[in-house]
Amino acid sequence: MGRLLSLCRSRGKLTKFLMGAAGFLIVLLLAGGFLCWFLGIWSREDLVAYHWMRADPYHPVWRDLALRRIRKGDDLEETIRKYPPIRRVDFGPYTALCYNKERVSFNTLQIIATDGVLIQASAASCCWRHTFFDSPAHEQAIREAYSEYLKQMGLEGYAWHIHRAITTGQDVFLPGRIERREITENRELELEYTSEEHRQYEEIYGRDYAKLLGGPRTIPELTVEVMQVLYGNLKPGMMLTFSGEECEQTLKTEQQVVFLRFDDSRTVFRHTEGGKMYEAVPRRALDWYQSLTKEQFKEFEARALARQREAP
Repeated sequence: MGRLLSLCRSRGKLTKFLMGAAGFLIVLLLAGGFLCWFLGIWSREDLVAYHWMRADPYHPVWRDLALRRIRKGDDLEETIRKYPPIRRVDFGPYTALCYNKERVSFNTLQIIATDGVLIQASAASCCWRHTFFDSPAHEQAIREAYSEYLKQMGLEGYAWHIHRAITTGQDVFLPGRIERREITENRELELEYTSEEHRQYEEIYGRDYAKLLGGPRTIPELTVEVMQVLYGNLKPGMMLTFSGEECEQTLKTEQQVVFLRFDDSRTVFRHTEGGKMYEAVPRRALDWYQSLTKEQFKEFEARALARQREAP
């Protein structure tokens, strides 16, 4: 009888323990589910995103986004006051607050606003993306507005090179006849590949891939006739020959181009080794540059100098 009572008591304790453990697990699951909902963790990619935001040197504003201290619909100017961005980009009706340095890494963290309120916030890297909040109705319009912004920035980049050429006494001219040919250039093999290893790579992956590793390669060479001198000391009818690598893409995509000739490439690319450089830029960049009013030119120059200071 005593053993029976003892066994009943033991079973009762075990039942209470199991019920307590089950209750704890249920609470833990509910708490975990609530936390995932609160933080917006719906997939393995979201878990990866939070891991890398903690591990990488992300701007601490990501924590305020995760904890919903910054929400969709918040006032733009108040957000800027509380959380000053590293860069602000205005494109069309939208404003992007960027909390990462441009061109330094693959990591991005930005908040987008329109009409003075926040509508989208996300973080991303090369292998993942996490959205804190979004506005699907604006997705297409944001892409289109940003695409137009990038086109304008490209145009202004070309215009800045034209400006640098003019103000430093370089040559700006319209081309006449352009002759193109391929020349072979020998390079030392990179990454210490032997000639045999280079040959094997070419057999396996093809000649184009093998070119990336070093060795002989073909590059375009251009002979350009100077048709009209816009700035500088060149004479119409002169024939100039140079490597066409810097000009090739522009010549393929633009119907009308202007050529720039720099005595020192550091005039526009300050981190290069120097030496003569030719560049083909769209004629429309020159037309846009020449159309600027005095006030527009000041704004353009300020933007260009700011981007130059931010460049790594």
